[in-house]
Amino acid sequence: MSEVVANYAEVAATLRGGVFEWMLGENGRRRLSSDCALPDALAHPFLVFTRTRSGSRWFVDTVRRLGENVANAKELAFDGRHEAFAAACASATPSPACVCALRRVFARAHAERRNSYRTALGFKFMTHVDTSNQQRHHKHGTHPFASLTALASAVCEMELPYVLLLRRNVLRREISNEAAKMRGSASHAATAAAAADLRRFRPSIRIHGLVARLADEYDQNERLASLFRDRCGDARLWWYEDVVDRPDWATIMYQLGLWPAPDASRLRVTTLTNTTHVVHGALPIRSLISNYDKVARALRPTKFKWMLE
Repeated sequence: MSEVVANYAEVAATLRGGVFEWMLGENGRRRLSSDCALPDALAHPFLVFTRTRSGSRWFVDTVRRLGENVANAKELAFDGRHEAFAAACASATPSPACVCALRRVFARAHAERRNSYRTALGFKFMTHVDTSNQQRHHKHGTHPFASLTALASAVCEMELPYVLLLRRNVLRREISNEAAKMRGSASHAATAAAAADLRRFRPSIRIHGLVARLADEYDQNERLASLFRDRCGDARLWWYEDVVDRPDWATIMYQLGLWPAPDASRLRVTTLTNTTHVVHGALPIRSLISNYDKVARALRPTKFKWMLE
């Protein structure tokens, strides 16, 4: 196996002692070769790289309704079904094994839907900033993708359609996270009335380390975009705020490989109804949190004061 995997030591350390240790042996090598031999055309695959509380549910739902026969994009989670993918792709260097593993993920999903009329199949890949709520994504309690270099390289090598959906105002993302913790549920509302009900929860934002947290996430967003720009030539970065205020769905659908061209005229014959209502995005920060004055005092002397708007 070591001769076909560039980061063999990392892969071996992850798999040894688990149910997938057999993949390190000869059978695993043959299985890897078989995975690599899979055809490239797999049900119009696409990926949306995003973060929690960044409008991804609304985004992929709109993509599904604008496309033709597009399956609902589910989260690419790191459970037993995708653990081999995580082991192959969670690397700081490009890995041939990641290409094979990623192709296998789409091949399996395609096979499971072979009797479905849905011919386009995508996944959401949640990129993470902190480690506070990552145990549900991986049995070891830490997110395996400290680096996305191998995955980005695999996406580019496969010429897999993708976009990045991130939130420019990361303070609002933190507010949404904290509000969800208060409610014990996600910030999704199917109706305007439900959205109004969710706005009753006004969290208190932790002041200690606030500027550092915002700076860290802001920097990670920039580095994520730079990674795809360097590897693929184009970040295909969409800020959530811009998609909400000035959506260019024609370009988004083209970048995801779901339309043959960015033809805006197709939108004129499409009626989009809201299936997920914005909870916090349209309201001023002051009305969303219980300790606005303290947050404002912390941010006004910094370059992040614009996030209070």
